Amino acid sequence: MPLINYVPGKVEQASAEHQWFLHIHIDPFYLSQAKPILEKSFKNYNWDILQLPSQNSLFDKRKLDGAYTGEQVDQRFQAVRILLKSNESSASINFLKHCLLECWHKLQSAGIPLYYQTPPGDRALTMGESELLTPFSYTAKLKDGYTFLQPAAEFNPNHLPNPLNFCFDPKSLSDYQIEYDLFKILKATLRNLQLHTTHAQSQLDADFYSLNAFDTEIEKLHQFYNAFSKFYLSYCNDRQALEDNYKLQIDALHKANELVDTDAQRTEIAKSYVKLYQDREYALRKREKEFDDYCGKDNIDELAILSRIEGYQKDQMDSAFSMLRDKLNYSVEQLHSLFKSAPKEGIFTLRSQAFLDLIRSNVGLHQLIYNRQMHILIEQKQLLRLKCLLNIYQQMTQINLTTFNPFLCKQSATYKQVVLQQLVHKINAAAGTPQEFDKVINDWLQSASFAEKNHTEISNKKIISEHRNTFFNQRSDKPTSTENFVQELKKNYSGMTFS
Repeated sequence: MPLINYVPGKVEQASAEHQWFLHIHIDPFYLSQAKPILEKSFKNYNWDILQLPSQNSLFDKRKLDGAYTGEQVDQRFQAVRILLKSNESSASINFLKHCLLECWHKLQSAGIPLYYQTPPGDRALTMGESELLTPFSYTAKLKDGYTFLQPAAEFNPNHLPNPLNFCFDPKSLSDYQIEYDLFKILKATLRNLQLHTTHAQSQLDADFYSLNAFDTEIEKLHQFYNAFSKFYLSYCNDRQALEDNYKLQIDALHKANELVDTDAQRTEIAKSYVKLYQDREYALRKREKEFDDYCGKDNIDELAILSRIEGYQKDQMDSAFSMLRDKLNYSVEQLHSLFKSAPKEGIFTLRSQAFLDLIRSNVGLHQLIYNRQMHILIEQKQLLRLKCLLNIYQQMTQINLTTFNPFLCKQSATYKQVVLQQLVHKINAAAGTPQEFDKVINDWLQSASFAEKNHTEISNKKIISEHRNTFFNQRSDKPTSTENFVQELKKNYSGMTFS
């Protein structure tokens, strides 16, 4: 299923210098309502928008969904793209921040749904030190042949200068009258992710296990080549026969023209010339249409194009066939490598040679199967990560509520909130990498965030172990609530990886 096209939101077309896409996560069903807001907010920028049918209610959103289409891109969260250059000035970026916040407020006021989920291959634009989610993300143009649907993929594989390496100031939300309920947003995003990954995996399993082994594409290519050679030879013979017949009739008309005496007779012969030419053109076009239909049906463009340009030459056709066969074998090897290196989850638990041989039966279809499974796995990792972050944000909120208790040390509460925020940062930084949660949290526990008066560093592990109630020192041998919380995190997310 091909990607849905974009149409320019502005008259100016993007140039080759536009190497970055900033995405606004608008529900695609609301694009027509959102377009006037976008036109006002981004009149100074190049941007484009998905070209959806006018009857959005009849449009199947799964056509935008990589977990169903098998396309690299998940267009559900890329309905609007702002095109930017790597060398955007700081003034331009500061103005862009203003435009984004203004647009966010207007979309929210108009009741247009926004998503806070980051699509695969994108980096989220976050807010403040807490790295809170926003309905914006961005990515760089991919170099040829690169796919982010693989372990440890980069969002900026060409290592271009990043003009969007900023975050929003939380204060600006109140300045622009933007409503932001962190827990409501996180819970809604988690609910959507859970429903989507469950249904998409069920559909993929059903589609995958309904596949049947059939002739390999190499064998199908052989069959096509033999049939095509016969058809093309017949096509060339027919064309030659048409041309020979035309030449005979032209010669006959030339001789007849030499024998006639009157203008009326010459006029009749001239009409015969025209009719003969028209008949020839009609016959040739009809034969060429049959040829085009045949080539289109078999979808082997390289052979068809070569034969049309060069004319039928057996050695050239054999060479073209050999090149196609080598190209197909290379594609099979590349796909084998992707399947073998993928996480052992979902359909990737199948590692038998029989399964890998089945890939050869239809490389294109299995590439789509691979892409669909990777989309689902990336979302499942995002689901676990956001669940973990929700737990941490809830713990930070609980600690904050206790700062008003006069019997508990307020400074210690602040320290614990700071180190938990650093854990949030480390988890977000690990997103899309092969790191395991156990290593991330153990490194965080051993690292130091503060130093004592004598400049001795205090580990995060020690900070979370300090009791805040100084009146009950006899309880100092028991774990603090934050220690218990961290142990619960390790128990719930042990073994989790981020890619």
